[in-house]
Amino acid sequence: MPTQLKPGDVEKAIIAALKANGAISASGAQVQGLSSKNWDEQGNIIVLPPAVLVLLEVGTDQEANDTTRLTYESEYEFSLFCGSADLSSVDNERNSAYALLANVRAAMAGQRLQIDAGAALTFPVKLAGFRPEQFDANGAWCSQQIRVGQLAQYG
Repeated sequence: MPTQLKPGDVEKAIIAALKANGAISASGAQVQGLSSKNWDEQGNIIVLPPAVLVLLEVGTDQEANDTTRLTYESEYEFSLFCGSADLSSVDNERNSAYALLANVRAAMAGQRLQIDAGAALTFPVKLAGFRPEQFDANGAWCSQQIRVGQLAQYG
């Protein structure tokens, strides 16, 4: 029986899938949730790259066809920030961030994440676009947006 789709469970599943990916682990990137401690006063990411940081952006719920209005298709959008630092050149640093972004895209596209202690799977992960985020003394950062959904039931 479906249950609620909980943001914390989805974030843990994303982090686990990214950590299990051989190309990401071979890059030496740390993988973790993004918290308020990872930003400075100007809004810049201050985590030492290489890193993949997971941030919940938004959640949506659409009613499914049941008469009690207790069943929904829930979907969360996450940003996966991919950061690289390379002191040899700006081009190498940017290209390293792009390579990490490509590995994250490959690791997440179509993945069915295990939630509820492995008892349930999400719908396949959808890629929802990417964008450059930050290029400064703290490294080169891009973010990949993904959407993770599942049927959720309340009550």
